[in-house]
Amino acid sequence: MSARRLPVYLLLDTSGSMHGFPLDKAKEAMLAAFNGMNPRDRFNVITFAGDTHILFPTPVEPSAANIATARQFIEGRRGGGGTEMMKAIRASLDPSGSKEHVRIVCFMTDGYVGNEPEIIAEIRKHPEARVFGFGIGSSVNRHLMDQMSLNGRGEVEYVGLQDDGSAAAKRFHQRVQTPLLTDITLAFNGVAVDDVYPKRVPDLFSAKPVVVSGRFANAGRGILVVRGKMGNQPFERKVDITLPQTAAHAAVRSLWARTKVGALMAEDQNANCDVITRLGLEYAIMTPFTSFVAVEEKTISEAGRLRTIEVPVEVPEGVNGPMAGAEMAKSSMAYRAVGGFVGNGAPMPVAPPPPMVRESRDEFRRADIAASKFAPEIVAKVGSSEKVEVRVYLRDASAATLKKLADAGFVLIAQPGGAKLVVGKIAGTSLRALAAIQEVTMIAPR
Repeated sequence: MSARRLPVYLLLDTSGSMHGFPLDKAKEAMLAAFNGMNPRDRFNVITFAGDTHILFPTPVEPSAANIATARQFIEGRRGGGGTEMMKAIRASLDPSGSKEHVRIVCFMTDGYVGNEPEIIAEIRKHPEARVFGFGIGSSVNRHLMDQMSLNGRGEVEYVGLQDDGSAAAKRFHQRVQTPLLTDITLAFNGVAVDDVYPKRVPDLFSAKPVVVSGRFANAGRGILVVRGKMGNQPFERKVDITLPQTAAHAAVRSLWARTKVGALMAEDQNANCDVITRLGLEYAIMTPFTSFVAVEEKTISEAGRLRTIEVPVEVPEGVNGPMAGAEMAKSSMAYRAVGGFVGNGAPMPVAPPPPMVRESRDEFRRADIAASKFAPEIVAKVGSSEKVEVRVYLRDASAATLKKLADAGFVLIAQPGGAKLVVGKIAGTSLRALAAIQEVTMIAPR
C-alpha cells in the first residue's frame, strides 16, 4: 500500500451546526493537512452542507499553486444549511476500484445527520477505499464516525475545540503514509470463537492498535492466525492464545456488547430492534431502544390531570444554537431532537411551521396550555356569563400574584392559612384569562 500513489479526498462539513468554532477548528486541521502531503500524492477538496462543492475535476498534485487554490477555497467557506453527506460520500468514493492506488477519504464533520445506515452502507460498497474520520467539536455523533471508519477500514480522530488541529492532521498523515498491515483477516484454530467484531478488520497503523472483540463458549488453548498484506506482500503470523473460564474483567463483556450493538445499528437499526434491545437489557448498556431512567419519588397530583413541563436543553460548547436549530429542523436529525418516533420505530418527520402561521400556532399552543389547567368539572363554565366559585392553586401566593388574579376579574373570598390555594369568584368569561396567568397551576370548582 505504501508504494502506491495516494489520492487523498478531504471532505469538510460546512452545515449550520458547524458554524463558528467547530468550522474554524476543522479548517485549522484541513489547512494543516496540506502541509503534510507527499509529492507523489494527489488530493482534492469537497465541501458539503445542503449542497456539495468539489474544488478540482480530478485529484491534483500538491504543488504550491494547487495548495494556494485549496487554501483560498477552504477559507471562504461559511457554515449554514442542513447536512447532506451522501452526495459527498459518493463523489469521494466513486469510482474506487482501481488496483493502482488506494483512495483515502477524510471526513471532517460533527456528524449531525439522521441517515447513518445509508451512509455506512454506501461506504461498504467500496472496499478499496480507506475512510478516516475527524470528529469536530464537543458533541460529535460518535456512532456514525466510529462506524464510518470501521467499515472503511480507517481510523477516527476526535478534535475538541481546545485541541491542536495541526497535531491531529499530522497523525492522519503518519497513518495513511505508513500502514503496517492491510487487508487483515483472523482465523481461530483449536478454540470456538464467534461473534467477532468488527466484521471487516481495519488496517493496522503504527499510531494505534487494532481492537477486535468476540465470544468464546469454553476455556482452552488454541492458535490465532493473522493474515494480511505487508508492503503488498502476503503476511501470516500464528499466535498462541489461552482462553480463560471467564473474562478477566467484567468490562470486556460490555465492550463486546457495545461493539455488536454498533454493528447491528449500522446494518439496520429498526430490523435489528429486538436483538439490540435484548443486548441492552442483558448487558445494562444504553441503546436507541433502552436507556437508564431516573425516577422522581415525589408525586404531585393535579386533580388527576397530567401536566407537560418543557425542559430546556443546553447547546453544546461551540455550537451556534440558531444555526444548528435551523439545520436540524430541515434534516432527518430533527426527529431525534424532539424525541419523535412513530409506531414502527421509523423517524417522525418534523418541519418548522411556515413564517406566516407561526404566530397563530403559538397562540393555539398558549391556549392549549391554559386549557390544561382546568379541572374537568369547570370546563363547562368557561365562556359563560355565570359567576362561579373556584379554587385556584398557585406557584406562589405573593402580593404580585394576587394582583394578577384581581386584574383578571378574580374576587378573593378566602386564603386558607396563607397556603398556595385561594378561593374566590370569577365570571366564566374570565376563566381563560385567569388560567393564562403563569403562576396559576390549577383551577377547580369550590
